[in-house]
Amino acid sequence: MPRPRTPLAKAEATGRIAHDPQRFRDRREPTNAPLGEPSRTLKLLELEVWEAFKREIPWLTEGDRSLVEQASMLRGRLWAGSRDLKVMGRLTAILTQLGATPATRSKIHVPDDKEADPTDEFLN
Repeated sequence: MPRPRTPLAKAEATGRIAHDPQRFRDRREPTNAPLGEPSRTLKLLELEVWEAFKREIPWLTEGDRSLVEQASMLRGRLWAGSRDLKVMGRLTAILTQLGATPATRSKIHVPDDKEADPTDEFLN
């Protein structure tokens, strides 16, 4: 079985591109819109959880919506007082996929939103 393909962001963060630039020369990553507004199917408590996830995990994009909806429903149950271990385990698995646990957060590379301003060289 072949090795899984290394994502471009990971190759940049680990320096793999500098080591073997030919391999990544034509590679492009899909661009996604921001996470956006929550689904209309979420209940009131789940909507609050959605907003909490937007604040806590700023790198979420439109492509993460289905996982964030599931996580919102599960965390909403916990906020409502449920102590179901299956819910906790599934929520932990989703948070791991989203890069929102201490172990996986270190693997996330979030580019700076601020573009270089040409006047900064002279004014700052």
